[in-house]
Amino acid sequence: MTRKMFMQTILVALLIPSLAWGAEKSAEAQWQTLTLEKCLELAYANNQELKSATQDVVIAKANVKKAQGAFLPTLDYELGATKLSDPTTVLLPYIGDLEKGFSVIPFEGPDEGYGGSLSATYPLYTGGKLRNALKIAKTQLDLALEKERNVRQKLTYNVKST
Repeated sequence: MTRKMFMQTILVALLIPSLAWGAEKSAEAQWQTLTLEKCLELAYANNQELKSATQDVVIAKANVKKAQGAFLPTLDYELGATKLSDPTTVLLPYIGDLEKGFSVIPFEGPDEGYGGSLSATYPLYTGGKLRNALKIAKTQLDLALEKERNVRQKLTYNVKST
């Protein structure tokens, strides 16, 4: 009996400090102090207005690339294939005698046909349309960048004032 009591005492003596240490660590993990840098980082990562402004910048950059691409030549291609499933006949009118009507002549030729074309176009003169479209796209990019900067500044001010 004393041996059993001795083992229980040792077990309790080892178990209590480890439980207390684990509770202290979980409470510490639950209550972390937030620094200003950590608060700003969390605000930048979770603010929907900033995410929207950043997405607008991405779209504006894509529009600038699209406007720049309009100055390059374009290639167009077209491919086609035809396969005849049944023999084709051709109706030819009789020459000279209209009363006889038409004659039916079976068409003898390939039952498959393939074709294709490739064309390249380059804008020589557009009346300033491409240049103005590029200017507009770059202005919209500048506007989107400024909006993103403005949102980031307001968010930073709000976090710091809070």
